[in-house]
Amino acid sequence: LREKDRAGMYPLHIAIWNAHAEIMDFLLDLQGSYADQLVDSFNNKPIHLAAYCRASKVVKRLVVEFGCPIQDFSRENESNRIIHLAAMNGCVDTLRFLMEEAPESTASRRASVTDLNIRKENVLFSTIVLDRFDAFLYCLNRYPAGVDELDEVGYPLFWGALTWGATRITKYMFEKGLVRCNFGPDSPLDFLDAASYYHEPATAQHEGTFG
Repeated sequence: LREKDRAGMYPLHIAIWNAHAEIMDFLLDLQGSYADQLVDSFNNKPIHLAAYCRASKVVKRLVVEFGCPIQDFSRENESNRIIHLAAMNGCVDTLRFLMEEAPESTASRRASVTDLNIRKENVLFSTIVLDRFDAFLYCLNRYPAGVDELDEVGYPLFWGALTWGATRITKYMFEKGLVRCNFGPDSPLDFLDAASYYHEPATAQHEGTFG
């Protein structure tokens, strides 16, 4: 249970990645709090993988039963917190747990939409990567001002939605008047030229990067 396969993953990581619910529970029962020390070859702990793979039950068990902190960055490039990974793949159940239900202590606080990743982006920016509309609405409801924030390069959320091809989020922002006149470092014409870089949002369960 504490050895990696040729791809650099532990059994628990493999079970999470392949959504084997009963095996996940079985391995967690066996490994307990030691699960938080299992780091795969991509430098991710089980809780990071579970957040991205929509395994909300695993996230809850790791936090509630075994005390895993929820503010940790994914160690792959140290780029995203657990909440950003949950938003990236649209797991509203995990988002709700991290922000509303997770136990708080002196060692760990609940997550927030205002939590920034390494690129200085709030959690709303993570929802546009795979056009996770439900997650976007949930986060927007909790932090409406987030649509006016910029990433570390100076681009607004709407520009990111255009670039990632987040169709549903882009249309919603237009319809609800959430598109501001701030075009970041580019002029409006440069901003509109971003349409040439459109691509369809990924639909596979795990497609995209999450580190």
